[in-house]
Amino acid sequence: MKIRMIVFLLFWSIAAWQDLRVKSVSLWVFIVFGAAALLIRKGIRPDMVISAGIGLILLGIGMLSQGAIGEGDGMFFLVSGLYLPVIDNCLLLLYGLLFCSIFSVIMIAAGICSRRNFRGRTVPFLPFLLPAGIWMACL
Repeated sequence: MKIRMIVFLLFWSIAAWQDLRVKSVSLWVFIVFGAAALLIRKGIRPDMVISAGIGLILLGIGMLSQGAIGEGDGMFFLVSGLYLPVIDNCLLLLYGLLFCSIFSVIMIAAGICSRRNFRGRTVPFLPFLLPAGIWMACL
């Protein structure tokens, strides 16, 4: 369990850093850490498939919404489902959405106050999973 979480935290850190820096995550990150999860957990179990399904749902929504949800976000939750139980993966997504929403509202308010138009600006999502993870660890 300890090794699995250390590898997951490394995956999370690399993905969040790339998302913040270039608003994209390299495919190799998902492949390497997805394969590592399968090795650590010794194959695929039904609970992993259900948890990874969250990522598939996000990828589907991203395709239907013409990229409103980034492919990297969907791929992140696909791989995180190989590491985390379903409930934890769902909570990570929900708390990440909460923190991202709070930031976005503040950004919009700051734009209104400074009379800047932030319409069409994108916000990288994966960095908001860090406070979400800390929140989950404290609960």
